[in-house]
Amino acid sequence: MQKLDLTDDVVRNLPFAPVCNEFADSTVDNMRVVVTTTRKAFFYVPDFIPGSHVRWRLGWFPEIATERARELARQLNQVNQATAHRSGEEPVEADPLHRESWTFASVVDAYVSWLPERHRNLCADADATFMRRYVRDPAVNPWVDKPIAAVTDYDVMALVVSIRNRPAPALARNCLMKVRALFAWAMHPARRREFGLVSNPLAHLTPRVLGLTVPRRSRVLGTLELRAYLAAGERLASASDRALARSLLLTGQRLRDLIRMKWSELDLGRGLWTTAGEGCSVEQVVVLSDAMVTLLEDLRRGLPPDAGDFVFGAAATKTSSKNFSRMKSAIDRHMKETIKEASGPPATPWTWLDLRRSVLAMLAWDGLEWEKARIAVGMGRWRLGGIPNRERIRAALNRHANELDAIRRGDRLDRDWI
Repeated sequence: MQKLDLTDDVVRNLPFAPVCNEFADSTVDNMRVVVTTTRKAFFYVPDFIPGSHVRWRLGWFPEIATERARELARQLNQVNQATAHRSGEEPVEADPLHRESWTFASVVDAYVSWLPERHRNLCADADATFMRRYVRDPAVNPWVDKPIAAVTDYDVMALVVSIRNRPAPALARNCLMKVRALFAWAMHPARRREFGLVSNPLAHLTPRVLGLTVPRRSRVLGTLELRAYLAAGERLASASDRALARSLLLTGQRLRDLIRMKWSELDLGRGLWTTAGEGCSVEQVVVLSDAMVTLLEDLRRGLPPDAGDFVFGAAATKTSSKNFSRMKSAIDRHMKETIKEASGPPATPWTWLDLRRSVLAMLAWDGLEWEKARIAVGMGRWRLGGIPNRERIRAALNRHANELDAIRRGDRLDRDWI
């Protein structure tokens, strides 16, 4: 492997290559720059895992400068030396002046670089982005350059409370849990000696202590809002999005479940959707209304021959899906126009799960028993042949579809199931 005296100019002039090219830094042995067909990135190579091809990404160039990547690599070397993974090697006690160099920001950088090696790291990239945006950014966190040994529970509480008062209670709770995880990592016996931490300042700082319990949501859409939603769904550009928007109200299923619906899971002749569901290995069944079956049949007739197995487009995969925030923004915009034309009260913010709660309330208002209504919207799924009163649930869903049609025509604006 070629060693280079890496600088910003040297990295900038490295030509892109059809295969990954890796160059070592002549100053810090563990730092590499990898050049691909379109991008360049700095990596750290931990030397305590012999024969491993592990790489910790320090950042993309030029978003991170060469000298900054070198500084991170040096800090990681210090942490790894202190952790003393090698057998028989004693960690080195850090001197007080060296401890002062470990600011909260530098520890966050070391933690973010380590995240890809976490045992359960499916969310490593998302966690790294969160830490940089809400914890590492001086515009959000005023004490980010404070030595980590001097950070107190009051500092963290002030940061979390400032986020909660935006108001953003869920974000504040998430921020507290991320910072708690950071300090738990830093409290490794060898790391805390390196950082100069005597104890974990957040050991007793929990969401309950700060009153960060997320209130139970009870939002249900009224008839005018449902009429505006149905009208807005019909104005979406994509046929798949239009069908998905209506399906959310016809079935009451969660968005993340519907976008993973596959044609191979559907028995439209019997009006059943058999799916394992997220995180479940047992096949479960959802009853479909006649209106939902008709919608799916119409959607399938309009698909090209090479369409995939996913009902609502190839953007949905088993593990991820496209971002539906734009779809919701378009629906919100059209809903506001419809409500304004009807001289109704200003639209209140809603979520996808509010649609599910609205369907549940409508089914219960129509006379379906609560447990059966929960089964109908997927809150209590059953195996094939085990759904109690399957036809009773289908009949209730058919009446629900008729009620939605009447609301769309403006014939049911006096209903009150809230």
